[in-house]
Amino acid sequence: MKLPPPQWLHDFTDEIGACLHTLDEPSLGCHFHFADNVWEVTLFFAATEVVGGAFDGVRTQPTFWLDVRQLFSVMDVDQMHWQTQAVDLDDDLAAHVSVTGQYHGKSIWLRVLANSPAAMPPGQTTESSRGDMLPIW
Repeated sequence: MKLPPPQWLHDFTDEIGACLHTLDEPSLGCHFHFADNVWEVTLFFAATEVVGGAFDGVRTQPTFWLDVRQLFSVMDVDQMHWQTQAVDLDDDLAAHVSVTGQYHGKSIWLRVLANSPAAMPPGQTTESSRGDMLPIW
């Protein structure tokens, strides 16, 4: 049985989400897992898939930046790392910022991905002829 995330996790992701700034407003995806007394939280913006035309099926990733200084005000940071690309073919996280620390007494391992994982469906589609954006998730 899959339980919903606790309220504090919603609050945490909202606060981290406020540290992420985009040129448009794509959906923000979140994967979480609790193991060995650490909450693993992975955030990523949804890809957009083009529908129709010469670029049908092409996925684009949103441009965004992470306000690192603001992130430091959200959680007590122990370590922070930047991985520039996938380590191997099985690395779904690829380029990402990894942060370990504490949030209101909870041990957190936060990862903010540069791109949404390839296995994730697009978060929205755009019609090539009209440019209309249709949210999926």
